[in-house]
Amino acid sequence: MHRSLLLLLITSLFGKVYSQHACHGVVTDVDGKPLEFVAVMLTNVADSSQFIGTATDANGRFEFSTVNYPSFFIKATVVGYKDASSAV
Repeated sequence: MHRSLLLLLITSLFGKVYSQHACHGVVTDVDGKPLEFVAVMLTNVADSSQFIGTATDANGRFEFSTVNYPSFFIKATVVGYKDASSAV
């Protein structure tokens, strides 16, 4: 049985400084418990072959400090949970 994964983006900061953006947040389960070692990937909407990825820390936090995509999809995956994704 796969449990639901809740992807909670705490903050997404979009700026025009050199066309770079920042995105960070926390991944939790449906009970609000932070999840560690979740793979988080950003994919460029215009070209899905362009992507960057990271993993959450012990507190479920992740951060992308320099995102060069004007718009992107974010996806979180971890064993035992359903994937969560969203357009940002």
